[in-house]
Amino acid sequence: MQVIDLLFRQELNLRLHVIGDLARPIRWVHASDSRDPAPYLNGEEVVLSTGAWFNGKESVTRFVAGLMKANVAALGFGVHDDMPTVPMELIVEAKKNNLTLFEVPSGVTFISLSELFVELSMAHHEQPLRENALRNAQLLGILQHQSGADYTHGTTFRRASEEGLLDPEGCMHIGIRGSLYAAKDLTDDKALGFQILSSIEFQDLGAHEAIKKMQARVGQRPVYISIDIDVLDPAHAPGTGTPEAGGLTSRELLSVLRATAGMNVIGADVVEVAPAYDHAQITGIAASHVIYELISAFATK
Repeated sequence: MQVIDLLFRQELNLRLHVIGDLARPIRWVHASDSRDPAPYLNGEEVVLSTGAWFNGKESVTRFVAGLMKANVAALGFGVHDDMPTVPMELIVEAKKNNLTLFEVPSGVTFISLSELFVELSMAHHEQPLRENALRNAQLLGILQHQSGADYTHGTTFRRASEEGLLDPEGCMHIGIRGSLYAAKDLTDDKALGFQILSSIEFQDLGAHEAIKKMQARVGQRPVYISIDIDVLDPAHAPGTGTPEAGGLTSRELLSVLRATAGMNVIGADVVEVAPAYDHAQITGIAASHVIYELISAFATK
């Protein structure tokens, strides 16, 4: 906050007598009638005074010298019945030192200036936060519970299917298990074109038959592979945001990925690795092997 921000407020009706550096930052608004206020100041304050220290030119020189020594931002003089105008000696000394000097009318209390300073300072510091919040309004909107939000990290492929970006005859989820947000989650998944192969079905079929089912479903369509690391059982990937018991083993997942070498793989990702939750780099090692197998699948093309 700068001196100019405080001075030109219509509700205060401050009168400017000496224009110094109006761009000076303000640290605080401080009232003082000490003959030498310097010991009580830290610099960049707006000092408010009623002139109780005034006793001719020498007292003015001493008072302003103390303000300059303390590196204050501006001086406000509060006029009153005993001193209805700002002393000319003070105006002259302020001009000599290029010190911003303004008159505080008798109807304006010093505390009101302090309160306004606090209000403006808070608004100044909050402004970047408000601008950032507005700029990220959409992001703030999607950081809701998944069942009530249109876009989250868990709705990527639902939205892609709804927008017609996916072939509903060639999509598949492998390793599904756990609780649901709603009873219609599975029926919605099927309606959007995703065939589900749960982790229990994978176990019952065995890796070889599960792979054959995947290959039959996808065929030679262009295929994008997205690996959520929590498809693995927490024993093989504890470092993830949503661990779910009953997942695949790392051996089973690597077998599936190796089987994609003959498929038309055009892209892939690995998500949900959370190092902060990992132990002995178990998840990190699993994820690095997954990426290695994906790259190897690309290399065969």
